[in-house]
Amino acid sequence: MSRTPATASPGPAGQDGGGGDGVGAALAGAAAQVATAADEAMASLVACERPATTALVVACAPRAAGAGGLLDALVAPGAPVPVTLTGHHRLPAHVGPGTVVVAVGLGPAEAALVEPVALEGERRGATVVRAGAGGQLELGRSGLFAAAEPSTPLALAPLVELLPGLLAVAGWAGALPDPRAVLDEIGGALSACARAPLDLGLPGTLARRIGRAIPLVEGAAGAGAVAAVAWRRAWNLVAKAPAIVAVQPAASVGEVAGFGQHGDVTRQLVVLVSLRTPADHPDDRRRSEVFAELVGEALVDVVHVDAAAPGVAGSLAELCWLGVATAYARARLEGLVPGPVPAVDELEERLRPARPSGPARPFGTSLA
Repeated sequence: MSRTPATASPGPAGQDGGGGDGVGAALAGAAAQVATAADEAMASLVACERPATTALVVACAPRAAGAGGLLDALVAPGAPVPVTLTGHHRLPAHVGPGTVVVAVGLGPAEAALVEPVALEGERRGATVVRAGAGGQLELGRSGLFAAAEPSTPLALAPLVELLPGLLAVAGWAGALPDPRAVLDEIGGALSACARAPLDLGLPGTLARRIGRAIPLVEGAAGAGAVAAVAWRRAWNLVAKAPAIVAVQPAASVGEVAGFGQHGDVTRQLVVLVSLRTPADHPDDRRRSEVFAELVGEALVDVVHVDAAAPGVAGSLAELCWLGVATAYARARLEGLVPGPVPAVDELEERLRPARPSGPARPFGTSLA
């Protein structure tokens, strides 16, 4: 197969061919969803007194983790205060008065999962914001956080339903000077993405080039790495297939050595998808080029995907959208229903403890 770059602009999801799975419609309406969530979040904070923030900590439940990675890539490099990501199990030791803790969950079950972290933040004197789908925010405790169910498929929800609220909180907390400008850049990039048919645009081209191979999705540290993780997640959730992530510069002293054997196998199974953003460091970009040259002969194909949007926020949103759109196009080629994720649902159901019947519990009470 050819190893020419796939650098055309991603182009729209205007025609998803129906199917009722919701992914095609969500791709087409991504920009509008971001705008709606942003307005909701901004309205929630407009009357709230700004804290004297010394640190911002974002604690994400598992389904919400992608939004935390996006926030970190967009806010942390230029933030005047430290920005820390953590999971739903514990808070860093430095959390205390002056810290803003954002407890993020996608849907009621995840809101309950991350609630102990929110309560711990309050116990230590931090300002706690609970964040949910659609830009839903709650500052302080009201006894019950009525977390909304997401209206967007899981592969897109961190970008379009959670990230707008997190950016709004980052601005309110003093970690991001102009969240509205960042949100407008994201919305503009997503609008540009949704102007061409999926199957005839870049998503369909990439889906056919990857085929049934396993994509090794590579990105540079920072925005590129976050985009690569989003691609892997989309390939898992939407195409229902495995994918691998490599991050530069680590890949140039790690994964590059992993293709010295079994070339007869990897040449049938693995496609390198190299994602490029304007934020990539020149050294990482050069490492990526040499990496592709060295491992390319042991792979099915090498595909370079350059973001068309000029800014970091726009390019990151574009590449995340493109990952979902490409996985969606692949699912359609395979005759799959891309929206539902029964494997995730089954795993979470098996992890969920038995619950007694009865009225809704206040946030922070045990689910056991």
